[in-house]
Amino acid sequence: PYISGVKDSATTIAGTAFDALEGVTAYDNEDGDLTSSITVESEPEMTFTDGVATPTQAGSYELIYTVVDSDGAKGNAYCTLNVARAAAAEKELYSFDFSDVTPGENDDRGWTANIGEEVEGTATLKEGAYVFDITALNGQGDGSVTLDKVVDGLTNGDYQIVVWAKSSLDTYVHLLANDASAQTWTNIGGGYNLKVGTSITKLTANFAINDETGTDSVDLRIHMGKITPNPENPDDSTPDAFSLFVEKIALYCTTGTQT
Repeated sequence: PYISGVKDSATTIAGTAFDALEGVTAYDNEDGDLTSSITVESEPEMTFTDGVATPTQAGSYELIYTVVDSDGAKGNAYCTLNVARAAAAEKELYSFDFSDVTPGENDDRGWTANIGEEVEGTATLKEGAYVFDITALNGQGDGSVTLDKVVDGLTNGDYQIVVWAKSSLDTYVHLLANDASAQTWTNIGGGYNLKVGTSITKLTANFAINDETGTDSVDLRIHMGKITPNPENPDDSTPDAFSLFVEKIALYCTTGTQT
């Protein structure tokens, strides 16, 4: 017997019923039509009822089609089923907007600015933004100037931090997420060498919390300093003096977003 209509690969979404027998037939020269005798199994295992299964986990599954004729002869066919995660809208968990800050206001929205001893400059809330006026980095590198906040109570999932910022001169920053509960520096995600232009730039970085990271407390950080993405082009780097304006920071939960 032989099976016809099985594709080499197919795609579905977790939580959606998949009909593995759609368009599939079986025939044998002696027995004739054996379509109703086709069975389907999978590795990893799924439960099929009349050829229909509903995968709950994203991943790749090998489908094995089998039909047996009256003489015990067996025919097989194979398909790789790719199961994607179900699409879902991202959810904004926190939004820290400095755009309505007025000069002299002390509400830093829970964010802390730090400037290294060897760096000359200030960090103040003014002009509708958290403003870093750096008059001289003096060669101090990544992390010599930071803006950070610890966010507690996060559950397992995928996250994205978004920062809207601009600079008086093109500059670079790192956008990092660290395990705030760890005794040592433990990075769990982020974006590096993100360029900030002279008009509002949207910076994004991703991180995940799971059983392996084992934390619900994350230290979100914007790292500034002398950053040179390409060592072979030292002119393309953070200038020694600049003003950087952070207008808004948001944290999104993106678990369930199909990628």
